[in-house]
Amino acid sequence: MGRLRPADWLVLWSALFAAASLSIYWFRTAPAPLPRGWVGYAPSDTYSTGWDALGWGTVALILLTTALALVLVVLVAAGARDAANLPPGVFLAALSPLTLLIVLFVTVVKVGGLTSLETGAWAGLAALLALTVGAWLSLRDERTDQPSRQVTPPAPRPAPPAS
Repeated sequence: MGRLRPADWLVLWSALFAAASLSIYWFRTAPAPLPRGWVGYAPSDTYSTGWDALGWGTVALILLTTALALVLVVLVAAGARDAANLPPGVFLAALSPLTLLIVLFVTVVKVGGLTSLETGAWAGLAALLALTVGAWLSLRDERTDQPSRQVTPPAPRPAPPAS
């Protein structure tokens, strides 16, 4: 794990937190009020987690993004060459903003009327935002300690002939 830079740690922790946030309550739905003059049982608030409320497509997109982030971190930690860890990094940098926008849209559309956002939604959105930032920052790999980046300089060119 000594090869991980701060951007890679950000990708790792935000991916784990984004996946874990699906188990926290994302939405709270208050029951509809009883009509005037009615007396009876009033159900309590209903809470739903990200697994329940987001839909299978959105959950699959979040899990795909987090899995890709974990693949990138494992490749960087293992010291893989650029040819192996660059494609997942580029794909993650393209997929994570799309995932963030879709989850943001889904949460905004679901909220309204008697539904409100809970802690899980805010945590999930924050984790996806951090994952997007980390994915973009992880592409800026300027390290020269990798074997594939160590270059031996060419031999000096001969001096031009004297005229």
